[in-house]
Amino acid sequence: INVTLSCSTTDAKIYYTTNGTDPTTSSAVYSEPIAISTSTVIKAYASKTGWEDSQIATAIYTEKEIVQAPILSLTPGSYHEIQTTTVSCATAGATIYYTTDGTEPNTNSQTIANGSSIEITQTTTIKAIACKDGMTPSPVITESYILEVLPPTFTLAEGTYEETQYLNLN
Repeated sequence: INVTLSCSTTDAKIYYTTNGTDPTTSSAVYSEPIAISTSTVIKAYASKTGWEDSQIATAIYTEKEIVQAPILSLTPGSYHEIQTTTVSCATAGATIYYTTDGTEPNTNSQTIANGSSIEITQTTTIKAIACKDGMTPSPVITESYILEVLPPTFTLAEGTYEETQYLNLN
């Protein structure tokens, strides 16, 4: 996220730190939004020549832990018979929500217990997300499985024949 600092006093300089220590005139001078990607404590104060410095302002930004994405045991692809895939999530206590029609899953979707299986009886796109209270939901995973009918086979080899031949299709 990007954090913007401002001071309503014209021409005041803002000094800041991102490690939780009190800023001084040796600290960074604010000039553009501060990009943070982990839990961070920003402290800042404003200063203007001939004026008393402001009090130090503190903001704490806490990064929520992200739930691990669900994993499907079956490799996506084409198959010629009914398949089963096991759904798992490495985050203990997470609830796994899923759909089998390609729509985005949410907390109103079907749930599946960690380590349980889904039977794939037709061409299917499974989408799944894992959620846990107090944590950021996992990314949605999408896996597509295509069930294809096997092509017919011939009992008679392809070629030219001088006599009548009988062909069976299997």
